[in-house]
Amino acid sequence: MKQLLLLALFGLSMQSAHTQTLGNNWFSLIFDSSRGSLTAVKTSGDTLFSGAVNAIISDGKIHLSNGNNYRFTIKQIIGSDGNQVLLVSGKDKNRKLDFTQQITLFSNMPAIGFEVIYKNVSGKNINIRSLEPLRLVQQNSGILYFGNAEKCLTNGAMYYDAGNIQNLSKPWIRPEPYGETKGGVMSDTLLTANPLTAQSWWNISLFTDTETTALTVGYLLNANTLGRLQMLKHDGNQLSLVAESVLNPGFILKPGQEISSDQLVLVTGENVYKTNENYASLMQEKMNNPACSVMNGWCNWFYTMDVFSENEILENAVFAANHLKSFGLEYIQIDEGFQTTHGDWQGNKRFPHGLKWLCDSIKSLGLKPGIWIAPFVIAENSEVYKNHPDWLLKDKNGKPVRIGPWPSENTDWYRSETPKRYCLDLTHPAAEKWYTALIDTIANHWGFEMIKVDFVAWTVFSAQQFYNTGATPAQVYRHALEIMRKKAGENCHILDCGPGHVSGGYINSMRIEYDQNYGNSDNAWTQYFRGNSSSAGAAGKRWFYNNKTWTNDIDHVCIDLLAEHEAKAAATLIGLSGGNVMSGDRLMNLGPVKMEILKKIFPATPENGVPVDLAENDPQTIFTCAVEKPFGNWQVVAFFNTDREKPRQKIVVLKKLLTKLDPPQISPKGGSLGKVNSLQLESGKTYLTFDFWEQRFAGEVTDTLQVNVNPGSVALYSLRPKTGEPQIIGTNRHVKMGAVELTAEKYDAATLTLTATSLGPEDSAHSVFVYLPDGYGWQPRDSKIYEINPLYSVRQTDPNLLRIDLQFTNSTTIDWKITVQKY
Repeated sequence: MKQLLLLALFGLSMQSAHTQTLGNNWFSLIFDSSRGSLTAVKTSGDTLFSGAVNAIISDGKIHLSNGNNYRFTIKQIIGSDGNQVLLVSGKDKNRKLDFTQQITLFSNMPAIGFEVIYKNVSGKNINIRSLEPLRLVQQNSGILYFGNAEKCLTNGAMYYDAGNIQNLSKPWIRPEPYGETKGGVMSDTLLTANPLTAQSWWNISLFTDTETTALTVGYLLNANTLGRLQMLKHDGNQLSLVAESVLNPGFILKPGQEISSDQLVLVTGENVYKTNENYASLMQEKMNNPACSVMNGWCNWFYTMDVFSENEILENAVFAANHLKSFGLEYIQIDEGFQTTHGDWQGNKRFPHGLKWLCDSIKSLGLKPGIWIAPFVIAENSEVYKNHPDWLLKDKNGKPVRIGPWPSENTDWYRSETPKRYCLDLTHPAAEKWYTALIDTIANHWGFEMIKVDFVAWTVFSAQQFYNTGATPAQVYRHALEIMRKKAGENCHILDCGPGHVSGGYINSMRIEYDQNYGNSDNAWTQYFRGNSSSAGAAGKRWFYNNKTWTNDIDHVCIDLLAEHEAKAAATLIGLSGGNVMSGDRLMNLGPVKMEILKKIFPATPENGVPVDLAENDPQTIFTCAVEKPFGNWQVVAFFNTDREKPRQKIVVLKKLLTKLDPPQISPKGGSLGKVNSLQLESGKTYLTFDFWEQRFAGEVTDTLQVNVNPGSVALYSLRPKTGEPQIIGTNRHVKMGAVELTAEKYDAATLTLTATSLGPEDSAHSVFVYLPDGYGWQPRDSKIYEINPLYSVRQTDPNLLRIDLQFTNSTTIDWKITVQKY
């Protein structure tokens, strides 16, 4: 109530003939119509930013939305979602480009939204290069004030660039492995001329460590533009920030037409975890995404590359059906190499029976067939290229434009590439019709139930202009996915190897990391644990998207070339991520030891792995995952040693380690925006630790956990609050130690009996481990060591530990119990 009164008084004091004020529980916004600028003040009285404007870049110039160029009309409204909105209409004094800016105060969290829509009122075509929904540049009297923040969390363009943890006082380092993309290149270079300017795609976060206040700025859904951000720290607590919504160089805004910057939000919070997960919740609401779905399966790419046969696929499918289907594997996905050529997607000579026959064969095994496609790539030896050159992207002279992943046209790669490749222009009506028929054939005639889309970065997103000159790369790609979803149906899993900020709402999952595991064991280890964009680095910096905007895919599980301890580390990383689990090895060659490792991460479950050492390491090396069940909650924590030569000791304070699940954020529209993970200790508790891979009770902890991790390996612990009574502390079935295989647990103090229900694949076996507190004992019935029951046996393995060995003979469910003594 005091906050509301403060805002009301503040609003009255600031209101004048030239200002409009809007406030809520977190911020007060003041728009100065004489200058065309916006100021945001926190309820504490501290200024968050001042001098904010929007801008448009057209005809090679930056046009600011200030009082020199525009006359303003301001209106306040309450949206249907309960958010307060300041609508600013700007009339161009030169009668070229009017705009409407929507500035939103979100009612359910400390967040401000910015979206600007420009309209061509000139009567002539105007080339627009980009829009800036938020521009805070010190040189133009715009300032972001945010303490003495030292770091920022950046993002990359696509799956292969996961961004980095950037020190704001040091020169920005472009993340490996790729340089600038061919599309989405920024035109506003005022800040980027300074080497200290951090650059990012889609979103950026400002923080010092994981325990102090943070700020996240990012786009919610890029339906029209490609989102870029720049941030430069000045002296003290002042920063410059530019959000640039990039269009393709040939984009033409015709008379009477409009173009939106897409909505950007600025979110503040108590730490960088909270701001990013709140940001992802807003994305989830904006995308109106159906429930994210986790995919469990197998793909051939990393051991065959693009040369394989239908027999190879079926041999693996049969093996998977016999050995992994009962553990949760569902999909068999074929990757690049089945097609005649790019653009002619029917099976080549290595698939003599055709792709429908292959789908039917996979389905007959009780599995779902999946396929990789790059539907916008058209090779010069394809029928489309030969017969329909008018369907291809053209340059300004009307000549088909070559596309490819090569860094530039001044390379031997470009000059020697065979066959040469071009891009389908989906804005050509006949090309759209062909593409629609292709998706219909893949999903409904051949029968594929999963589609993996690739090569977006250097096809659609590299376009200079389209057949429809008023179309943008983001619009074209979203339209392609809209067609795909409509034709393939809601039950088809779409995995996007592209930018989810553009494709969100249509996709189920997204590849988020480097994707370059080629050749040998060192390459495999690099894939998972070395570099900003490795699987660990991507999972560590992009965790907040998972199962809110899409399901994260941090790549295949390829363990054939790794030593056993390294295989456990790679499998743990992917199994704990909460995203897709796709095996990438030749299954028949894995052998029994690694096959058992693989089984322990099937099926994937949606509990999200959160990076503990987000600010300290990149890639991150400690992940914690909260498992919440009706019968109990626990943590699963993985400590990785990425050094293959030297052991490492990991010491963590529990208040940084334990994830407390906050109540769900509630959307004003009704329904949950998902739970927000905040790394926070539940004070005053003792936790019991269990080492998954060593199958041992690892002791009690209260404040600090110290773990020794061998070279190139992982220590995987569960932490369960100590109850003081007999309780389950771990299993050896699944890396999340109960998320999959436990459905009930209850201790009855009156009868001294622990009962539980366990699940397992038919004819499999696994063990559950029960902790006996001091003062409790156990004696087997009718024997001295083992207690034998029809489907399980019990044995005491340590003074405080019982092992229950479950045998799922002709069964998938076992109800079991143990009775103890109390001294």
